Amino acid sequence: MNEEEIRWIVENLFIGNKLARGEVKSTPGSYIDLKAVRTPIIIFSSRGDNITPPQQALNWISDVYSSTAEIKSRGQVIVGLLNEDIGHLGIFVSGKVAQKEHTEIVEALDYVELLRPGLYVMEMEETAGKGKDRYQSSFREVRLEDLRKLNRLERKDEKPFEAVEEVSIMNEKLYSFFGRPLVRGMVNEATAQAGRTMHPLRVQHWLFSDLNPMMWPVKAMASYVQGNRKPADNDNVFRKFEGTWSHLISDSLNFYRDLRDAATESAFFQIYGAMVAMGAGEQAQPGLQPESGENIRELPYVKEALSAVDKGGYPEAIARMSALLGRFASSIPLSRLETIQEFVRADEVLSKISESEMRRLSSEAGVLALLEPQRTMEALPHLLSNEKDRQRALSLLEWAMSLKDVSPLQISFANSLVELIKGAALATEAAKKSPGKETKEKVHVPPARAERKRKELRKH
Repeated sequence: MNEEEIRWIVENLFIGNKLARGEVKSTPGSYIDLKAVRTPIIIFSSRGDNITPPQQALNWISDVYSSTAEIKSRGQVIVGLLNEDIGHLGIFVSGKVAQKEHTEIVEALDYVELLRPGLYVMEMEETAGKGKDRYQSSFREVRLEDLRKLNRLERKDEKPFEAVEEVSIMNEKLYSFFGRPLVRGMVNEATAQAGRTMHPLRVQHWLFSDLNPMMWPVKAMASYVQGNRKPADNDNVFRKFEGTWSHLISDSLNFYRDLRDAATESAFFQIYGAMVAMGAGEQAQPGLQPESGENIRELPYVKEALSAVDKGGYPEAIARMSALLGRFASSIPLSRLETIQEFVRADEVLSKISESEMRRLSSEAGVLALLEPQRTMEALPHLLSNEKDRQRALSLLEWAMSLKDVSPLQISFANSLVELIKGAALATEAAKKSPGKETKEKVHVPPARAERKRKELRKH
């Protein structure tokens, strides 16, 4: 990378954290807004990554979004995938990871967009199958508010980075004024080539190659050994010693790494933590402060969704029934998303809806099911006033209850929806036969059942 690229990464990502604050310029006069991303986001992290641990990989979500309701209202799907032990580079280059996580992620890409807007954890279970059928993927919805609780120190340990930012800015200015002219005066093409040749990563390769005269006899010796190799038995003393020595070296390197990281972290907090205590970093611009969850109903896009609770037709009703039933789902298998995709393509109404409109419907339904589940449920008969739409919706509910891995709570809630829709239809027919009686447009759930459902919704 050249100087401009390195400077951009350091100033906008590593030090300034400007990407999360929406301060990174994309073109003159415009900035990158992560909230404007409409395609699903997949986050792959590992507990064994000591460079970008899971908390750091996921904290940007808490910086950008104020609540679960905002994620849903923005129509965003965020999927997190967590590995237990692979290291930082292993996430990208490990063959074991490529066979499992990479393969499952690629297979899931076609179906992730069918997930309702929200925050999910992708889980994988090994099966008796082979190839792409070896693992079964599922998606479990989680809340942003619960994700924030994973930060035991409530991110107070990030305070010293405000001092780091100020020190970094000062060092960059000192280098620009004093260091850069000196370096440019000393560096030419010959010294640059010598630096590239003697780079440690290159030296470790050419030092043991034919460029080193001391390695010339190895080529002849290697041919002889290869031609006369005889595998040793498993109980061979030298083979056992080789395995023991290999484990000893590996464990020693891991122990050294842990000590080094602990010493570095301790030194960091002793230096920059003390600077924060003395007032350094007070002028640094703080990160995004999420809005209080108590005011979530006052957000414009949430107010718009709540005001439309009794507006719409068949597409809105299907989206809201899906969101309501999704509140009781434990996890969503990948096969379920494949089935949903087939259903959408076969439906004469839903198949004609654009992706952007489908995302809007899902976002609106997600907010309503999260904040006003009872009102959303009671408004369904009004959305399904057409007999043909009502029958299609009832057929969908019966089909949904027959799917594999549907939870008992989902079946119970689906039965309540069926009774509600059928009851509204009977009430409408009765009103037509008795035009002299005054009827209400809005049909409520019977009081006893409504109260029972309210308790269930508060519980879950």
